[in-house]
Amino acid sequence: MKKRIASFVLILLVAVNFSGFALADKEEGPLPEGQRISGLVIDQAGLLTEDELEELSDRAATITGEYQCSVCILTVQSIGDSTRREYAKAFYQQNQMGYGEEQSGILFMVSMENREYVTITYGYGITAFTDYGIEQLEHALLPDLSDGQYFSSFSLYLDKCQQYLEEAAQGTPVDVGDGEDFSYEDRGEISLVGIGGSLLIALLVALIVCWCLIRQMKTAAQKREADRYVPEDGFQITGREDLFLYTVVTRTRRQKDHSDSGGSSVDSDGFGGSDGGNF
Repeated sequence: MKKRIASFVLILLVAVNFSGFALADKEEGPLPEGQRISGLVIDQAGLLTEDELEELSDRAATITGEYQCSVCILTVQSIGDSTRREYAKAFYQQNQMGYGEEQSGILFMVSMENREYVTITYGYGITAFTDYGIEQLEHALLPDLSDGQYFSSFSLYLDKCQQYLEEAAQGTPVDVGDGEDFSYEDRGEISLVGIGGSLLIALLVALIVCWCLIRQMKTAAQKREADRYVPEDGFQITGREDLFLYTVVTRTRRQKDHSDSGGSSVDSDGFGGSDGGNF
């Protein structure tokens, strides 16, 4: 009996000792549950598979090394009481992200709790990614992001970052007045050819339906006098009702105001980027 009590006490002491280590680790700031870090792609929200995470991280590392500007992706489940921009900036600073002494880079963050996104830039990233360029970039990512196609959206992000960095390296960052509008191109807007094709198909279907209806009206004959359509005892109107069969909605694309000089806006902490939004 004494041996059993001694064994129980020993097990209890070991369990308490291990729990102490666990608490100590927690106080040191362990990674949140589900967080997976691989290179420049940090997937705390668990939106990507292991293969997708590895592929995106490898591509981000290649672009970063080639242009000496970190290209980063961050997904989180929640940002707490912080704003999306402040959270992204704090994460960037606390983890010493960015390339070289200037910590040059761009970070695109997604928060799943309220379905928010934001882009921040620092160092050379501010030069390569202008306000206008970031606006176009975010618009291009939104359709896939809204549909839950996260890997596709992040892949497009890397493609565009590489394109922007290449143009910046040639001395012409994507900016106001360069004639580029990536948002509508990348969002897969219906082309004029597609609209024309759809109208042609609809017209052919309508013609076939009308032809079939006409073929079924062989016994119908046109009346010459209007009174043939009125009952002998006349008719009385028992009710009135206005029915609107058609409405016309006109949509005009709203242009955001940009300064003639373009360029990038920088806040008091030295960060560029956007205010983000919801998807």
